[in-house]
Amino acid sequence: MRSGPTWRAARSGRIVNTVSGSVIGAKYSTVYGSAKAGVFGLTRNLAIEADALGIKVNSILPSAATVAWLTFSDHATRPDEKVLSQHSPDNIAPALALLVSERVPFNGRCFGVNGTNMYEVGLWRTEGVMQQNWTPEQILARLDEISSRDRIQLLGDPFDGQAGYTLQPRDYSRVIADNI
Repeated sequence: MRSGPTWRAARSGRIVNTVSGSVIGAKYSTVYGSAKAGVFGLTRNLAIEADALGIKVNSILPSAATVAWLTFSDHATRPDEKVLSQHSPDNIAPALALLVSERVPFNGRCFGVNGTNMYEVGLWRTEGVMQQNWTPEQILARLDEISSRDRIQLLGDPFDGQAGYTLQPRDYSRVIADNI
């Protein structure tokens, strides 16, 4: 079912993608974590492109006591009943309800629900070091300075002007709406 024509006429719509904590790295999650990281990027970029249509695109990073979690937990790391009760899928429903509602005030963001903890997931970068004509040796010599986390720049909102790019792309809103 294509929703684009309806959303375009209404100048409104909501897309919620599902991301996973495996995007930051997890054992045995190379393929899954990579795919979910792609969904994170898709969310941010589609939010920018669909914004002109009034469509908000966000993502949710849920953590719930699922069959997979319990199946792949060995006996030593299996969560106890208290943790299981805190990680009920019911805890995810309010965040999801907001993300699909007309009341959602943001676009291109990712919210995590880990049990009873609600948080936002974003990106950051170090301040870095400016120098022309870098050589591999110079990079190695200044690696601690380049990687210093003393001054972190948060890149959490694709609409805050800090996303890293200021391109003025062609308006693809019609193409996007026709193909959603």
